[in-house]
This record gives sequence, structure tokens and C-alpha cells, in this order.
Amino acid sequence: MVAGKKFQVTVQGEKHWLIVHRGLSSPAYVVTHYKSSKLLAEIDNATVSACLGNSLDAAKLTFKKLVEKHGESRLRSVLAGA
Repeated sequence: MVAGKKFQVTVQGEKHWLIVHRGLSSPAYVVTHYKSSKLLAEIDNATVSACLGNSLDAAKLTFKKLVEKHGESRLRSVLAGA
């Protein structure tokens, strides 16, 4: 388990716990599934800067963009498989 900030999202009525933490390579932060540690998104420095350095807000914004781009049904299937 990595050290980070845990937050909850609801996708099509199902609640999932995610965690935002420092990435091991180039991205400033990454969002992973809390239980499986499956990588869901990379957060670039520009997004973190836009959120005034708040990694939790940047993670929520990135997740919202994922929902807009891929749709809730696709994200639900990814989270169910995590």
C-alpha cells in the first residue's frame, strides 16, 4: 500500500475508493484503485498547478475528465474489474 490521499467516487450508483499519490516516474501524481492498486489515471503537473497544488482536487478533476471522455459505463466496467 502506498501513502496518499483516499477519496470516494460514485459511478452508476456504485461507490469506489481511489487513492491519489506521487507517481514513480514522470507524472506528478497518479490515481489508483484503493484495494487493487490498479492505475486509473496520471495527473500532469499542469492540472496540479491549476488546482493550486491540491493533489486531491486534481485527482477529482482528472476523474471527472475521464468520465466525460469515456462515459460512466466504461469506467464502471474498469472499476469492477479492478
